[in-house]
Amino acid sequence: MQVTRLFTLYGLNPLAIDTREPRFSWTLAADERGQCQSAYQILVASTEENLEADNGNMWDSGRVESAQSTQIVYAGSSLQQYGLLLEGTRMGQ
Repeated sequence: MQVTRLFTLYGLNPLAIDTREPRFSWTLAADERGQCQSAYQILVASTEENLEADNGNMWDSGRVESAQSTQIVYAGSSLQQYGLLLEGTRMGQ
């Protein structure tokens, strides 16, 4: 199973975020019928290098045991000081 699209505030790659607590959602694709998400981890980083190194320097949700894939509220550092945020999501089965 893999994440096919990440959404922030209901949009793909929004140009601006005007809230202190944006919400994240994603869609999934599975190779077999009946597969579902059992956990997730969201990483939010200030640089692509941090994200590629699995360093969520803005926020790392840690592994969350949940099938929820919509409206996950950001709980990281203040967003006002950063002009660009990058997010990644991992799924567990």
